[in-house]
Amino acid sequence: MTGDSATGAGRSAVLAFGCGSLGTELGWPDSVRLVEAALQAGFRHFDTAPPYGAGQSERILGEVLASCRGQVTLVSKAGIAHPRAAGALRALRRLALPVKRALPGLWSRAASQARESASAAARFAVADVQQSLKESLRRLRTDHLDALLLHEVFDDALTPELGALLDAWLADGRVRALGTGTGVAQSLACQARWPQRLRWVQCDHYWGAFTPALRRPGVHLSTHRALRLGLGLVREPAFTAALARAGTASLRRRLDDDNECGGLLLAAALQQVGAGGTVVVSTLRRERLRNLRAVPAADDDAMLLNRLLADALAVRGTHATAN
Repeated sequence: MTGDSATGAGRSAVLAFGCGSLGTELGWPDSVRLVEAALQAGFRHFDTAPPYGAGQSERILGEVLASCRGQVTLVSKAGIAHPRAAGALRALRRLALPVKRALPGLWSRAASQARESASAAARFAVADVQQSLKESLRRLRTDHLDALLLHEVFDDALTPELGALLDAWLADGRVRALGTGTGVAQSLACQARWPQRLRWVQCDHYWGAFTPALRRPGVHLSTHRALRLGLGLVREPAFTAALARAGTASLRRRLDDDNECGGLLLAAALQQVGAGGTVVVSTLRRERLRNLRAVPAADDDAMLLNRLLADALAVRGTHATAN
């Protein structure tokens, strides 16, 4: 995929399949079957990184997608290295799964701290980024990435030497688009430094109004964690008050229905991201994939949900300022 297709220009927002758990929470055979099921369900955009799945995610994608490479979009990252002791790390992750399932809040905080630690140690020296792409292409069994994202990057890592390397990859087609996979503030700082070079922004779906700087023409906006963050927001008192004040019976019913709430939040997220963007979702259950792909972006309840979430966030911001 080249040109506008790499940035998503001219098409509706779509759901992308996040591959962070391939090879860890599922073993290799089940991970392969999950990716095959995602393809059968209609997913065509896959998001991965060298450390995902304790180093297995890219290899699993390479095994499944090599035969249909021209039909899919592959996004990977550079900056947080592939784990050296991948086998030992996978064993530790499997041992930790009961903790993750029993205490998801504690796990999320620990993962956040790990990401912050990793971001501080992320390597963007030219030699390291060169090696990272070379190994990613080998593991993915491809000669190019549709997008390469600088993982947990800060703007002071964007050196002229790194820029020259990335420009060379864009010119020879090894990378079709460049971007950042980091926090919103860091993304804006990087965009300000390299506005013409960085055409892809990936960040948490924080349910606020995405700034015009993140919505520049020709820039692909990709978000993740929309479900996790959205489910937290709809339980907050500020949203409950907004829903009681201005919500419809249909919206209340769907939010109360466990089978519909997730799909409604994803429809709202697709509306927020807008044309050409992607919302990255993950599941370990093959039977859920077709339901995820069936989420409609054109949904009146989702439009109202976005307005009520904006009201709730505004109230939360006011309270935070007052405190």
